[in-house]
Amino acid sequence: MILVDMEWGIKVEETNGEMDKMLLESFSNQNELASNTKANIFIINDVSSSVPASKYADTLTNFLMNIFINFEINPKYINIAFSPSPGDSNLWVYLPTFNMYNDTTLLRNNINSSYYPIEGQQSHGQKQLGSIIQFALNPEFLKTGYDGSYKPHIIFYLTTTSSPDSDTIKQAQKVINNGKFKIITIAYQPTDNVESLEKMSSCFFKATNENNLLSLSIALSRKITTASSTGTEYQC
Repeated sequence: MILVDMEWGIKVEETNGEMDKMLLESFSNQNELASNTKANIFIINDVSSSVPASKYADTLTNFLMNIFINFEINPKYINIAFSPSPGDSNLWVYLPTFNMYNDTTLLRNNINSSYYPIEGQQSHGQKQLGSIIQFALNPEFLKTGYDGSYKPHIIFYLTTTSSPDSDTIKQAQKVINNGKFKIITIAYQPTDNVESLEKMSSCFFKATNENNLLSLSIALSRKITTASSTGTEYQC
């Protein structure tokens, strides 16, 4: 079965549903270049009730980890900060910091577990997202490991059907205009929230199924590698 994603220009060949093998084969020609890629990446994932853990936790964790499958995750190469964006009635318990991850194991565990709030129940809304995005301009956060010479600098925001409020859009635009980060928003199976998500983003992508997510993870990985190798920021 051949899957062609026209939006990203990625051709993916599926064999007996072996998704991990397919992904590895898709990356086989860029492993050496990817292993030398340097970037500062701040991951923010929506963990509100719009993203029920029982339905999405594994799928979206795998999507994020597939982006980084061939990269060196550590402060010298792909330096990652991470924070979930909880629902309005849940506590925000993750303080994002660079220089924290030295491999994918802890990152995967933190992303996956973030979909299961300590209160036990996910709540509606993304009112805290604007405050989390503001960290991108916080000098104390930047001191934890932001390096202006490492390109690209990306904030990934991953959601489903949540819509950012006006304050979040305002804060996101401040970050984009400042130039320290590009904001790439990915919506999995979005509904009527696309327009508002586009307003807070440098780049916006949507996916409707897991094959779309796979194609997108490949495309994002390749573009991160290209940006790093050319010393430029991510180009939408």
